[in-house]
Amino acid sequence: MKKRRARSGFSFSGQAAAAAGGGGGGSKEKEKEKEKAKAKGRVLLKYEALPEYLKDNEFIRDYYRCEWPLKDVVLSIFSLHNETLNIWTHFLGFMIFMGMMLMNLTEKMSIENVIAIGERSDGWLTSKTIYRSNASNVFFTVLRLAFALMDEESLASWRWFLRMLSKYLLPSDDDRVCLISDMHAGLINAINYVPAFKFSRGVHRFYLRHVCLNFNTKFKNIQLKDMCWRAGAKDNSRKFDRIMEEIKSLNEESYDWLGRIDKAQWTLAHDGSWRTGILTTNMSECINGVLKGARRLPIMAIVQITLSHSV
Repeated sequence: MKKRRARSGFSFSGQAAAAAGGGGGGSKEKEKEKEKAKAKGRVLLKYEALPEYLKDNEFIRDYYRCEWPLKDVVLSIFSLHNETLNIWTHFLGFMIFMGMMLMNLTEKMSIENVIAIGERSDGWLTSKTIYRSNASNVFFTVLRLAFALMDEESLASWRWFLRMLSKYLLPSDDDRVCLISDMHAGLINAINYVPAFKFSRGVHRFYLRHVCLNFNTKFKNIQLKDMCWRAGAKDNSRKFDRIMEEIKSLNEESYDWLGRIDKAQWTLAHDGSWRTGILTTNMSECINGVLKGARRLPIMAIVQITLSHSV
């Protein structure tokens, strides 16, 4: 009886071991099948092997990712396929943009400014409006800085206005500024008396729109006026020269008229990047339009309306 029990026990143990061994072999086979299926899911396909809904470009013939798991799709940015270059050009561009945006948000406001002057006169009061565009920022910030009410536009009033502006806005000799205005003779003369707006601390530029209006008043030709705008707005000197030659071929007198204006003052191609691309008085005109009805009111009422409507 003891021997039989021993044999029986031995036989049971052998069966259990065989069963255990069989189970181990089955799990390994399953793992191999999973690995094969996983590897098969990461195969790059040719165009002919794609499902119909993915056949949208017959000129790209190979290296397609098709129905990959999400994890493999994400990791595929580090492997070679027919979208690798597309992915990295977009990704690097996005990172550069984000870096520039963060720099813009964290940097301190620079005093290197573009100042735009807008003015309106109705015979009783003259209002002057000053704007600043921060030239160092990636995204331009336009701020209204000051306004003034005067009984007339004269050399003395302009000199006083510009002196006050430079005193509070540009207190240091290291500050740089670009002043953009129309071609008002009094303002041009006044700038010569204010060092802050003269090179190398600052420069004076003209609004291109005002140059074109004066040009059209003189020659009364819409085609020439459009060519004047195109010449001033080009940021490439060769393109500027080509348009100027076209103007000369149509009307040599108009070519000479533009030649008498310093190129740096009205053209983007010869500006030296001082005006940061600003060509028009649009911002000034918008605010002046809002304040147009307030000009014959008492002084305090004009001040209150200016603050409530434009700040």
